[in-house]
Amino acid sequence: MIQQYSTVSLTKDIPGSDVLAGSIAVVLEIHTDPSPAYEIEVLGDDGSSLFLGAVSPDMIVDANCVDPSSTTLSEEEE
Repeated sequence: MIQQYSTVSLTKDIPGSDVLAGSIAVVLEIHTDPSPAYEIEVLGDDGSSLFLGAVSPDMIVDANCVDPSSTTLSEEEE
């Protein structure tokens, strides 16, 4: 179960930002009303905040449950 301050991985790109699926974030708050949501922060390599906002539960998974072997590198990253 995802709890406050959990490290999570995004399952989808965040619209209107440069934050892509697979990015790592920290859960800052958990909202239940009016609907379930998670307030997350995604940090860049330099420690700057790339995204701070609420996302729906289907947009994140517990990062400890992600199989690193299931990710693939693009030709550019290899």
